[in-house]
Amino acid sequence: ESYWEPIASWIPTFRLRAAYGTTGRSPSGTSSLQTDSRSNFVTDLGVIQPGVSPGNPGNPDLKPERGDEFEAGFDAGFFRDRVGLEVTYFAKRSKDLLQTLPLPPSAGFTYLITHGPMPWNCATVSPLIQTKCPMFGSQ
Repeated sequence: ESYWEPIASWIPTFRLRAAYGTTGRSPSGTSSLQTDSRSNFVTDLGVIQPGVSPGNPGNPDLKPERGDEFEAGFDAGFFRDRVGLEVTYFAKRSKDLLQTLPLPPSAGFTYLITHGPMPWNCATVSPLIQTKCPMFGSQ
């Protein structure tokens, strides 16, 4: 392009990039239901009898976990693409994060699946300044 010609000898390659994505994870099918497990117990007389023990306390308020991520950056080559620079910015947010909370033994259940806090990650990354040698690739 004509607007790039004055700096093309210094920066022959320049790319802008951006992306957006959404992910999700559903709780298991029985996470919202209270369940019991078949188990045996021993009576006072030492006889083994069939019985029931608590399984999952259930959480009817569970919703699917969702994540949104945005990423943008640029790649630039300098000095006939012998030196390169990559810079990336990303931001990721999770909503309705599914987490397992341990319960006290007195509750009769071992854990409860619930929604946790909404974590937010973002950073600017420039991991490498790359140097290309003519003997190992293009000039």
